[in-house]
Amino acid sequence: MAERLIEKLDRLGAEAGIKQMTPEIYRFALDVRKDMVTEWPKRPWVSLTDEERNDCLVKADPCECLADPEAHQLIVEVEAKLRSKNNA
Repeated sequence: MAERLIEKLDRLGAEAGIKQMTPEIYRFALDVRKDMVTEWPKRPWVSLTDEERNDCLVKADPCECLADPEAHQLIVEVEAKLRSKNNA
């Protein structure tokens, strides 16, 4: 996120005829961005339904549509990891 902000600042500075941005400008922009992000509302975690999980597990052969229990467990673990990262 910081890299994109700095790239945008560089582009805007070049368009305005500023030859070099100062470290203070970058720091200020990052601080403003940080303040804005902390005020964004947190969205609640929305988990996959069992049907959505099973859709991820459908085999290529339509005759074998039963979900593999190991693959199902993997999806549950990945989802739990994403949830923990989302709430961090």
